[in-house]
Amino acid sequence: MPSQKDLFEVSGPTYLTYVNWNCPHHRRSVMASLVQGVYLLERDRQWNRQGPDARAPAWWRSFHFELRSIFGAVYAFHPPPAHFLHDPAAASNNSAPHSVVAFRGTVTKKGSRRRDLQLDLQLVRNGLDRTSRFRAGMQAVRDAVAWAATAWQQRPDDRVWLAGHSLGSAIATLAAKSVARAGGPALPAFLFNAPFVSAPVERIGDERVRQGIRVAASFVTAGVAAVLKKGNAEEEEAFAALARWVPHVFVNPADPHQRRVRGIL
Repeated sequence: MPSQKDLFEVSGPTYLTYVNWNCPHHRRSVMASLVQGVYLLERDRQWNRQGPDARAPAWWRSFHFELRSIFGAVYAFHPPPAHFLHDPAAASNNSAPHSVVAFRGTVTKKGSRRRDLQLDLQLVRNGLDRTSRFRAGMQAVRDAVAWAATAWQQRPDDRVWLAGHSLGSAIATLAAKSVARAGGPALPAFLFNAPFVSAPVERIGDERVRQGIRVAASFVTAGVAAVLKKGNAEEEEAFAALARWVPHVFVNPADPHQRRVRGIL
């Protein structure tokens, strides 16, 4: 039986009667809703919910976005017309993104479980960039950046945003870093419950999961140490390129390994 919690009117930020794009809390809620929309695209597919029965569209249409591409879900913002002079929503639209590329995290339901868990393993092994999902997501980001540059005749630094939850945060991070290192724009990124190794692992009940996180932490620590020891010109140049990129990170400390973004909406 599908959960009623997937309904926007039940779990969505319905208190946002308009979006002030200059407000960090509004931006966070909208980006979390767009990521939730990616999850629900998958659930709609699994439950064969189509047309008026589909639950995903409400999570982006409520904020005047349309879905342009399903993988790395690419949303395009179409602001509504101003209803009166000095409309507070219209006044902040210049700060809104033109496109948002969003990535979901792991889905453990039948039909998605195997592939998603394989991606989790690739993340631990530091091989996420070699997966087909990342390559497809990276192409979606490149396409969005190219579209923004062409459509608006300007660098899309503040016009293309990335968003992701859990594993999707890792994909968004890697995509943003790849763009920045290649000399491209520093894309704003909204990362929800990213798979950081500093999470309070002792709260996790399953010993096998705790041990897996400890192993992942050792890999990451060793990798950082190796980079710091190199100190060569190539690494220094890469660091300088990444220094201008600062992501927005949001964590729900009550549930470090959760697979939902509702706690941050």
